[in-house]
Amino acid sequence: MSNFTISNWVPMLQGGGFGRGVIDIGGLQLLQISSFKKIWATYTGGPDDLGVTFFEPSPIPDGFSMLGSYAQPNNRPLFGWVMVGKSDASDPSGQILKSPIEYTQVWINSSKPNGQEDSAYFWLPKPPDGYKAVGYVITSSPDKPSLDKIRCVRADFTDEFESDNLIWTHNGLNINDLRPQNRGLEAQALGIGTLSSQENDANDTSSSTTPLSRLKNKNSNLSSTPNLSQVEELFKTYAPYIYFHPDEIYLPSSVNWYFSNGALLYTKGEESKPVPIDPDGSNLPQGGSNDGAYWLDLPIDEQAKERVKKGDLQTAEAYIHIKPVLGATFTDIQVWLFYPFNGHATAKIGFFRKISLGKIGEHVGDWEHLTLRISNFDGALHQVYFSEHSGGRWVDSSALEFQSGNKFVGYSSLNGHASYSSAGLFLQGSGNIGLRNEAAKSGMVMDTGSRFSVVSAAEEVAEPPWLNYAREWGPKLNYDFGKELRKVEKLLPGKKLHLLPSVDLRSTKVCELGLLNYKAKHVFYSFKRKRYRCHYDYYWASIFKVEYVDHSGQARFAFAEAPNEALPSECRPNFGAAWLTKDKFKVNETYQCWYTLGISKVSMNHKGLFDCQAQDPSTVEMLKRYFMLIVDVETSHILSKPCIDYFKAVFNVPAT
Repeated sequence: MSNFTISNWVPMLQGGGFGRGVIDIGGLQLLQISSFKKIWATYTGGPDDLGVTFFEPSPIPDGFSMLGSYAQPNNRPLFGWVMVGKSDASDPSGQILKSPIEYTQVWINSSKPNGQEDSAYFWLPKPPDGYKAVGYVITSSPDKPSLDKIRCVRADFTDEFESDNLIWTHNGLNINDLRPQNRGLEAQALGIGTLSSQENDANDTSSSTTPLSRLKNKNSNLSSTPNLSQVEELFKTYAPYIYFHPDEIYLPSSVNWYFSNGALLYTKGEESKPVPIDPDGSNLPQGGSNDGAYWLDLPIDEQAKERVKKGDLQTAEAYIHIKPVLGATFTDIQVWLFYPFNGHATAKIGFFRKISLGKIGEHVGDWEHLTLRISNFDGALHQVYFSEHSGGRWVDSSALEFQSGNKFVGYSSLNGHASYSSAGLFLQGSGNIGLRNEAAKSGMVMDTGSRFSVVSAAEEVAEPPWLNYAREWGPKLNYDFGKELRKVEKLLPGKKLHLLPSVDLRSTKVCELGLLNYKAKHVFYSFKRKRYRCHYDYYWASIFKVEYVDHSGQARFAFAEAPNEALPSECRPNFGAAWLTKDKFKVNETYQCWYTLGISKVSMNHKGLFDCQAQDPSTVEMLKRYFMLIVDVETSHILSKPCIDYFKAVFNVPAT
């Protein structure tokens, strides 16, 4: 396994405790170690069936102690870290860290099949009373490790955790990396790079059964976070180049350019009297909620409208939000781009590789983002979050494409503008049916480091007036969805799906739950594969009811949650709603919700039924119906998502 390094690491930025190598979390000093000693490896299983390698930190500086072992799949270069700890001067008796009193052997592998080195032994430290273990010791020998090998941590420095990505599985043993269970804005739990093991379903990474804990930062003085000038230098060092597809028409612009070129403010009840918007947005309504009273739109003049739709890449600006995360051991730099217009969607259906969906997917005012995660230990770029359609994901720096030193490359998808870490076709759907997201390089590229402004941070920054505009950045479109889908239907092979003449595919929702409270505190941060963040007064999910006739002639109903997995599992309403489930849910009833902080129940509101049915559906027919559901899910998401609410929730929550 080769090592990954980024050339020319950002130089030390003087001031405060940022980038000093050691972070004090209230009497316990932590040091991030990225050099390792290999303990054991297997070359089968895991991602790409290339196996996994287990390590321990080495060398460990004098005075510091190991807290746990590290593991990484073999399908990528070695790029990871694990924390070691020691007590500071305020703990001269060494009461924060203690050696275990015993070990329990939790797993052994001595069969040595092909592609496996020697034997492996997993040891769980047994902590003294009042202490908790935060990691395992892994050895290649059956001899029990020395009790001085690892340290346990006093319980008041620990927090709960949950398993995250599956690293490797073998004979019922799952190896996962870990993340804090509480990841709210004010949460102080932090990751330390160690692994967990559990013996259960390989596909279940929602929780851990191992008796491990995570560390938390007890230091209220967050001096390890970078100040504003340091953040600006960090962003200039790592700022991405965003490439646009060669066929892209709808490019980003600055918000000021959009306002200065004819964007209009509409007021409900006075639609005939739209108001031009001041260049800085100073005449926009401030605060409030997304109540439908105001919205923005393009210029009325058709020529001006088409020109503004295309944006202006020369003025495009990256809007930056800064916040400490993971107990102030990392800093997130969120990068937002504004597009005046989002183009239509395209689909792939079987052998039909590219089918335009007409006007479906088009909307005015499109905000897209990605996030840089910076280590406060050394200023290194650790990960980048790309807001891909159907759920974003975190990408390690070792898997990024770099250009001009430490600047990485991102791709904006054609028409939809979702961000991706690589070029290619990304299908949003299942099998050979889904929405196309295409990304490729062209001569159209944005250097975000050359034009950016910090609009929200822990320090006082000058907030532009438009940041406090909490309504829609585009109107609700009123084109005929049924008509647009019939255009697509004509291109499909086989029996046609019968649509009633008056069917309105926007009324397919049985229920829609809640709105985002943009002023909310304690909002969960978006983690990989989770499009939406969760808050105790925020539930957004639609349940679709589909009526069809099975082969026996029996009328059946199916339910689907949309967007699929839109909410993290811990705050998803407990409907059990899934495609082709047999369960039926009454409207205007109350159902228990899995997420119970603040509110434990969610009311379902009637929004109409899916008035669409066919007789004796074939496999092709069911695939077409599933495709139509995917299209409607995407359309309802695009038109109903409260872009500015989401934007405000990220930008207007006070940092702690």
